[in-house]
Amino acid sequence: MKVILVSLDAVTSLKKKVEPFVARKGIRAAQVLLLDETDYNAWIDKVAPEWSGALPFTLIINMKSKIKKGFERPFTEAELVAELDPFIN
Repeated sequence: MKVILVSLDAVTSLKKKVEPFVARKGIRAAQVLLLDETDYNAWIDKVAPEWSGALPFTLIINMKSKIKKGFERPFTEAELVAELDPFIN
């Protein structure tokens, strides 16, 4: 399993906001990327055509089965685990 976090924050926010958020949440083994794009809307359909562009957005993908599911809401840890379970098992 691979976790990729994509931030839309400015590059200058990496040390001040993004890294402290990842540390505070105890997120390990994640790759953190900053989207270097001034037109964020250009990425919406590329990421998930059903995505309205609302944040936060979570996209879960099983590369083997090609199943994916997007969510436009925050999760509790228990909710996220419940949504991940079908993708892992």
